[in-house]
Amino acid sequence: MNRKNLLNYAAGALFVFTLSAICTLVLTITDKSAQANDALVNEQLVTSFVTEKIKRAQKVEVTKNEGRDILILKDGSQYVTYLYSQSGYLCELYLPSSQGFIDEYGDWVCPVGQFDLRIEGKLLVVNGDYYLDLEGKR
Repeated sequence: MNRKNLLNYAAGALFVFTLSAICTLVLTITDKSAQANDALVNEQLVTSFVTEKIKRAQKVEVTKNEGRDILILKDGSQYVTYLYSQSGYLCELYLPSSQGFIDEYGDWVCPVGQFDLRIEGKLLVVNGDYYLDLEGKR
């Protein structure tokens, strides 16, 4: 191989390498942007779902079971709705009030990073930054 062919080969290899590096960078940036967008959509879905469930409940309680927060919603009937996180998902469990909480039977609603709950006076605080008025819910 003469010198001119070697330089052309090296330039072509450098071009292909640079092009693949740029494509990798672009795909990485767009993937992180999509992941951030998915997280925001999931957070909005969780807060909307919890809000709608709260609006229908007559009594709202928060308890802990095995280190995780559980939202207990009572509607005045003989049934209770439990909302909790399990294996990275928000789960809903609807049971007769006479039966205890059994987390294995819950239905997965959507992915959730965290589901921290507490009641402060007349407000339900979800994940530390979303406040729901428990008295003005209807």
